[in-house]
Amino acid sequence: MGNCKLVALLFLALIVASYQNVVDYGNTLIKWERRELTCEASPDGKNPGACTLFRRHETTGTPANCQFMNGRDRVGCDIDCQGADRDSVISKSPNNNHRCVRFYTYDSLLDEASKKWSIWRSDECLLQKISLEVHCGFP
Repeated sequence: MGNCKLVALLFLALIVASYQNVVDYGNTLIKWERRELTCEASPDGKNPGACTLFRRHETTGTPANCQFMNGRDRVGCDIDCQGADRDSVISKSPNNNHRCVRFYTYDSLLDEASKKWSIWRSDECLLQKISLEVHCGFP
C-alpha cells in the first residue's frame, strides 16, 4: 500500500511540474570574451613599463593604450571591451606578486562617460612585470 501512495505522489508531482512555466535562459546568457594585459617591468624603477593587450585567444598582442589617470598616481590601460556591461578580473601572473593586490593596486574600471573598460594599476604595481586576465561580459 505504501508503494501505491509513493507512485501516486510522484505522478502528481510530474503533472504539477508539467504545468509550470518553462523559462528560456537562452536570452539571458552573457557572452564572455577574454582579455589579457601583460605589462613589462619598469625600465628605470620610476616609470611603468610597456603593456601589451591580447584579445580572445590571440597569440600576438597589440601595444595597449595606457594613460596616466589622476595625475601620475594611476595608469589605466584600455582593454577593448566596448559594449560590455560587466567584467571579471580572473587572475594575475605571477600570482605570488604581493605588490599587485586587486582593489588596492589594480582593478578594472568602467568610464561611465565613454563606456570604455580599462585596467588600472597604481603604486608599486605600476613598476612590476605582471599579466592580468579579464573577461568582458557582453549582453
